[in-house]
Amino acid sequence: MTERISAHRLLPYRPPFDWQRTLAFLAARCIGNVECADGSSYLRSVRWDEAASLLRHLRAIFDLDLESSLPLAALPAGTPMRGPMRLVGTFDGFELAVRAIVGQQISVKAARTVIGRIVERHGEPLGEAPAGIARVFPTAAAIAALDEATIASFGLSVRRARTIRVLAEQIADGTLVLAPGAPVQPTVERLLATPGIGDWTAQYIALRALCWSDAFPAGDLAVLRALDARTPAQAREIARDWRPWRAYAVMNLWSSLGAGG
Repeated sequence: MTERISAHRLLPYRPPFDWQRTLAFLAARCIGNVECADGSSYLRSVRWDEAASLLRHLRAIFDLDLESSLPLAALPAGTPMRGPMRLVGTFDGFELAVRAIVGQQISVKAARTVIGRIVERHGEPLGEAPAGIARVFPTAAAIAALDEATIASFGLSVRRARTIRVLAEQIADGTLVLAPGAPVQPTVERLLATPGIGDWTAQYIALRALCWSDAFPAGDLAVLRALDARTPAQAREIARDWRPWRAYAVMNLWSSLGAGG
């Protein structure tokens, strides 16, 4: 059983930082028993070995090293967003990837239901923990050890179950790393080479697990709607001048619409 360790740290950053919008984004995507958010705080379970690396990871996933509002200032006038909002990463790249695969073509709410089953059946239980936090998301090795039928029983098609298992195997054996600092293009290429992972999923993982500033899930329904684009190709053309900061535009579009991702 995983133990709880308490510590307090202040992490400096350069304003502006819209914490309320960040909380709202996280709250809409919280996995039951793993994470929760209210009007002032975000709580979650994590599996970590060393405090210093956790602090570095926190800085990366909350984009705390961003130099003021430079990315948003670099976007063309008229960009449809309500800024500024920083990138919001993830504590666990495998967890995020599973969420992305489960969420292909279904609502965020429906995806959370399926993810909740995975956590309930295979998440490691915590000892003492705050209310609402009871388990740690399963490791890639734990999911890789399951057969496809078991994974499908969470509420997935056999095809998506196979995709999750293949991805879990790659992460468990170290051939795929989904974390800030991982090489973007080779990682995206490896993701795209995995059956069942297309451009939307790969770009979403690149945005939130790798914290890549130019990730652009062009096929995202909320992005298409916000840009009044009929196709992913049209969305890419509209966003062409936003490079290399397209991920910031996407985050702000999602937040403004209360959708996507």
